[in-house]
Amino acid sequence: MAVAAFPAFHVTGAIHHYVAWPAIAATPVYLGTCESSPQVAFQSFFGDWATDNSGPRLPEQRSEGGETASLAIGLNRFSKATWYSMLDAVAPTRRSAWSRGRPVFGRSTIQLWMVFENYSDVGTRDKFPSMEQGWYWPQVLMTGREHPRMGNGQETLLVVHAEAHPFRTPQADHKRLVAGEREWSLYSITPADFPASVLVPQ
Repeated sequence: MAVAAFPAFHVTGAIHHYVAWPAIAATPVYLGTCESSPQVAFQSFFGDWATDNSGPRLPEQRSEGGETASLAIGLNRFSKATWYSMLDAVAPTRRSAWSRGRPVFGRSTIQLWMVFENYSDVGTRDKFPSMEQGWYWPQVLMTGREHPRMGNGQETLLVVHAEAHPFRTPQADHKRLVAGEREWSLYSITPADFPASVLVPQ
């Protein structure tokens, strides 16, 4: 028998973005919210196993190779202080002679929280069953930015392009492996991953 499923409409409300950069400061700060919905596109990777049975072109089996996500966030209400701090941390305008070829995961990546406003109000949440608190991305690499709108008579629009990559939880004790260690996480909707500092009404 199929699991009972009750479809409903889902409206997240405004999506508030908080960031932290573990290499410098781990406390999340408010970045901003969007003019329109952020765009999130997932991509899965697979490896091919070909044999003489299937031939060299068509795989007889495929292996799982992980997943990434591309993010495009168009901010027209944002904190410039947070934005400039973010730039200094992950994409400074001046870089040292040793910057080329250096690893970026854990150094130039950020943590990103997309917090759904409609979850913060109990009455509103009741209207949208199974609404998650938001999406937490533990390892995000900013890959580009654009300012498509500036000038008189219009608010500035800042578009941030980023890639979310799976974060591997390290093993804390080399003598003992506990649940959750040496596992990969692309994003999370678990309430425990949303600290109190990202739940401040904006």
